Amino acid sequence: MAVDRDALVTSWGPGLPVAGTGGLVPPGMPGHIPDLAAPYDPTRAAALVAEMARGGALAEVPVFAQPAHEPVVRQLCEAWRAIGVPVHVQTFTGSDFFTEWTETPAPKAALSGWVADYPDPDTFLRVCVELGLPDWRHDRYRTLLERAARTTDPVGRLATYEEAERILAEEAIIVPLFYEPEHLLLKPWVSSHPSIPVKYPGFWQDTVIGPW
Repeated sequence: MAVDRDALVTSWGPGLPVAGTGGLVPPGMPGHIPDLAAPYDPTRAAALVAEMARGGALAEVPVFAQPAHEPVVRQLCEAWRAIGVPVHVQTFTGSDFFTEWTETPAPKAALSGWVADYPDPDTFLRVCVELGLPDWRHDRYRTLLERAARTTDPVGRLATYEEAERILAEEAIIVPLFYEPEHLLLKPWVSSHPSIPVKYPGFWQDTVIGPW
């Protein structure tokens, strides 16, 4: 609630803010849930932080950044400090970033991204979460993913993934900031060019050129 996603997109390049749009599973992907993201409400965020602190001092949170992401991370840190969360930025390059992230105990935060390996919510809700947060445990969440992996009912499968993602949003263990779209420009004489987000720029063997 402390993060103004619209301001992030305005500051750091083309993208579609998550606020009012959805959660980790992006638009256009099966299982996308509109309006899942928490609204921008720094006043409410500050009240929640004060309630959590209960008059005491919160532990300082390291925020890991790679050099290319450092400006975005610093903007995030300004928003968190404004609501009473003590944070400091630590910058690492290459494999050092992932090593420090893995070995540092919680609380901690980092900026990262994910590109779908295949057009299915599983690549976000299972693969992305397991790789990015190997120490996070939530029994109900794990049970839902296991159920989704076993079912042959496509409608029930998506409903199960949606229930899992609502847990992810409630726990706020991953906070999506923005989606980064890619644009494909086609000449008028390209009459067919099937593509999906994970197969960019598309399926050349299925491309149809003409009529001229």
